[in-house]
Amino acid sequence: MDTLSQLTTLFREVFLDESIILTTSTTSSDVDGWDSFAYLNILMAVENHFGISISDTEAPHLRNIGDMIALIENKISVEN
Repeated sequence: MDTLSQLTTLFREVFLDESIILTTSTTSSDVDGWDSFAYLNILMAVENHFGISISDTEAPHLRNIGDMIALIENKISVEN
């Protein structure tokens, strides 16, 4: 399963919405209920699922799902 598919599953779980379909250009304004609290829940779910840590300096630079995928894949490749 690729990173985008895994993120889609995580978002559906966090937002309790099976209709969510993510693309690399998806932003917070594209997902109903994506506020700052939901963002923290997303980051924690991503960290737990992928076994990575997202720092307080990295999180503000995640403008869309494409940025999140790039960060995840970079962290996974660095750790392996």
